Amino acid sequence: MNLLQPRRVEANAPWRWVREAFALIGRRPAAFGLTSLVMLALFFAALEVEQTQLRFLIALLLPPFGIGSCLRLAEAADRSRPVTPLELLPTNREVVQILGIMVLGYGFVFALIVAASAGGWALEPGTLADERWRNYVDAAATMLGLPVALAVKGVLFGISLAAFACILLVAFAWFALPLSQLCGLPTLPALRLSFSAYRLNAHRIGLASVATLAAMAALVLLSLGLAAVLAAPFLGAMLYVSYREVFLGQAENSPARATAGLGVAEAAT
Repeated sequence: MNLLQPRRVEANAPWRWVREAFALIGRRPAAFGLTSLVMLALFFAALEVEQTQLRFLIALLLPPFGIGSCLRLAEAADRSRPVTPLELLPTNREVVQILGIMVLGYGFVFALIVAASAGGWALEPGTLADERWRNYVDAAATMLGLPVALAVKGVLFGISLAAFACILLVAFAWFALPLSQLCGLPTLPALRLSFSAYRLNAHRIGLASVATLAAMAALVLLSLGLAAVLAAPFLGAMLYVSYREVFLGQAENSPARATAGLGVAEAAT
């Protein structure tokens, strides 16, 4: 653990992470796309749950576990290593670690969730948009030939992913997820190292990362959720490449090897 220490990165590092993240997604687009579609289907199913509290709980659980799967897929793509669907699922230990990170990240918003549930609010389109937003959704969905309900659910999916990533940034826990899942660190040491990385790179990571997430959220809104399919792969790959440079000192993606396995779909056959 003593060897795993954060490094100071260059001022333009966050923008390079965006480029490298998309490059990793481009190596295995089918695998990343399939993983994202599975997440999207689970999220849509969660919105059909009648009990409000359970609906909120499922919606909160999906982003960290889905992003974690894309994180492992990004590592496999960088190392040109084949990966099976089972390898993308968290182990029991990782589930506990993810839940621990979630408690920290969601802690300061639990009061808001409880208040919303007590007030009878539901995770539905009518409670999450004003009249102008609904008019825009109706007009744009009609133009694109999309059902309005499907478009709004896609928007909610993308925004939930961006919100979880933003919470990780605000709670200084951005690097805790890759440290716990890829390095096997316990939750508390992972959180401590993540905080140390922030102290070293606060002026480099902070504004650029928040700006990137804001741009992603805006793209999800303007595309009526169509961009949400890219949200989980992008965030998972961003987590990986940022962790890789800050803690492993590797700024660029490893060269792709032609003899490597192709990805989830191919490895499963």
